[in-house]
Amino acid sequence: MCTSLTLTAADHTTILARTMDFPNVDPWSPTKLPAGTPWQPILGDSQTTQFNIVGASRHLDGHYLFGDGLNAAGLSCAELYLPGRVQYYDDPQAAKTNLTPQDFIL
Repeated sequence: MCTSLTLTAADHTTILARTMDFPNVDPWSPTKLPAGTPWQPILGDSQTTQFNIVGASRHLDGHYLFGDGLNAAGLSCAELYLPGRVQYYDDPQAAKTNLTPQDFIL
């Protein structure tokens, strides 16, 4: 199970930390995407980043897959695996925005 922490240092700096407790099939790398970078979700239309983003990602089949990230506005997001809390469908669901966990982070 993944773990995420947010701490405040004595000088009021925010510190983000996490574990990545899932199989490491492909290597994750520190990645920075500038604002205005186009990206393609696994399903759906092409998107463009609104803010600079830094995080841990891998680039697979033309897709950026972020395990976690922080944008220039201060919003952070992490893909955390929690047992028994998720349902994945085999096919896209009609009338829904279909996102992978990595797409959600971007």
